[in-house]
Amino acid sequence: MKKFCGFFLLVLLFSLIFTACREPQKTYTLFYNTNGGAPIESVTLISSQPAPLPVPQNGDLEFLGWYLDNEFKERVPEPLFLTQDLIIYARWNLPDQPLPPKTKANVTVRLQGEEDIVYTVDINTALPSLPQYQRDGYHLFWYTDEFFSRPFDIKKPIEDDIIIYGKWTAIFKTNLLEGELIGLTEYGKTLSAIAVPDQIDGVAVTKLSKDCFRKCENLIELTIGKNVSQIAARPFSGSDKLENIFVDEENPNFTSISGTLYTADKSEFIAFPKAKQIGQFVVHSNTVAIRNDAFGNCKFINSVLLPSGLQTIDIQAFSDCYAEIIFSEGITAITQNAFSGYKGQNITLPNTVTLIEEYAFKNCVNLKTITLSNSLETIEEMAFYGCADLEQITLPASLQVLDRLAFFNCVKLEIITILAQQPPELIGEGAFYPIDAVIYVQDLALYQNADGWQDIKSLLRQIIQSKYLFF
Repeated sequence: MKKFCGFFLLVLLFSLIFTACREPQKTYTLFYNTNGGAPIESVTLISSQPAPLPVPQNGDLEFLGWYLDNEFKERVPEPLFLTQDLIIYARWNLPDQPLPPKTKANVTVRLQGEEDIVYTVDINTALPSLPQYQRDGYHLFWYTDEFFSRPFDIKKPIEDDIIIYGKWTAIFKTNLLEGELIGLTEYGKTLSAIAVPDQIDGVAVTKLSKDCFRKCENLIELTIGKNVSQIAARPFSGSDKLENIFVDEENPNFTSISGTLYTADKSEFIAFPKAKQIGQFVVHSNTVAIRNDAFGNCKFINSVLLPSGLQTIDIQAFSDCYAEIIFSEGITAITQNAFSGYKGQNITLPNTVTLIEEYAFKNCVNLKTITLSNSLETIEEMAFYGCADLEQITLPASLQVLDRLAFFNCVKLEIITILAQQPPELIGEGAFYPIDAVIYVQDLALYQNADGWQDIKSLLRQIIQSKYLFF
C-alpha cells in the first residue's frame, strides 16, 4: 500500500511540472507616470493578478486618479488586469489646469420597487428611450427630482450625470374592496382613449359605478375589460366627445355592436356614444329595455328605430336627444320618465300603446306635435308636464283615465280634442290645470254633467264632426 501511494504522488508531481512547462504564465509590466509626484516603482505581474493602484504624493496637491492617457480622457478601470505592458498617468488638481471636456454622462433610472438601471450616453445627446414598466390602471411619469416637481423631458439633451425618478399616477378612482371604478382622476380625465383594466393592484375590476365616466370631456374611445359584470346608471353622462364603446371579447356580460353598448344577450341597450355620427340607428330586435341616459345628449343621430319587443324605456333615456323616434308596433306602455327631456319636435306612438305613465314626456320643451295611439286607455299624472311648445293634442276614443295635472305647465296648449264618447275618468283635481285651452268633446252635454268635468265646463266645446273625418 505504501508503495502504491508513493507511486501516485510521483505521477501527480510530474503531471504538474509538465503542465507548467506547457503553459507558461504571461507577465506584463505596469509603469507609473506620477506627473511630478513622488516616483513609484514599476511592477511586473502575471495577467491574472490585479494591478496595484497606489495613491502617489505630490506636496499639497490633490490626487484625482489614474488615467490611461496623459490628456486624462479615460480613467483606469478598477480592478485593472494587464494584457500588455502599460503606462498609467497620475492626475493632480492643479489650480491652473483646466478640466478636460466631459464626453459621457450616466443616466440612472430609479423607480420604487425596481432595481436602478444606468445608461451611458454621449454628452449633449438625448436619451433614446426609457425602460417600459407596466402597471394596470396607472401611468408612469418621470421627473428629475425625488420630490416629483420637475418633469423629465426625454427630448432634451443630457448635459451631465443625472438621476431620473419614476412615479406611478392613477387613472381611476376606485373602491377596490368592491372591485369598483367610481370615477377618473384629474389625469384620467385628460385622456382621449381609456381601457378599463382587468384588474388594478391585483383586484379584479367588476363594477362601473353611476356616473363613472361623467364629464370626461376628452374621452373619444372606451374599452371595457373582461371582468366587468355590472354597469350602473348613466355611466357616460357628460362625455360629449365619446365616439365608440368597445368590450373585451372575453367579457361574458356585455357586448359592443358598431361601437354601441348592450348586455351580452342584447336584451338591454345601455349606451349610444354621444358624439357618434349616424343616419338611422336600429336598436337590436332582442332588446326589451333601454337604460337611463342611453341616448342622452346624442346630437349627431337623425333617427332611432325601436324594436317591437321593447317593454321599458328608462328615465331620461332620450334626454337632450334631437333624433326622430320611430316606434315599431308592439310596445304597450311609455314608461315613467321615458322621454323626459327629449328635444325632438314630433312623436307618433304606435297603436299598441295602451298606457302613458307619469312624467313620460316631462319637459319635452321642443315637442310641437304628438300623435297618440288609438288604443290608449290611460294617461297618468303629469305625463306631459312642461311640454312648453305643445299647442294642440287629440286624445283618442279609447281613452278611459286622465290623471291629475296631465298637461301641467303646457303653457302654449290651446286646443285639446277628446274623441272618447264617454267622458274619461278624471283622477284628482286639475287634469288640465293651469292651462286655459279649449276642449273639444264628442257629446258636450254628457261631458258637462260628468263627474269632474263640471269644474271646467266653460272650456268645453262640441266637436264639429266633419273636421275630424280622418279619425
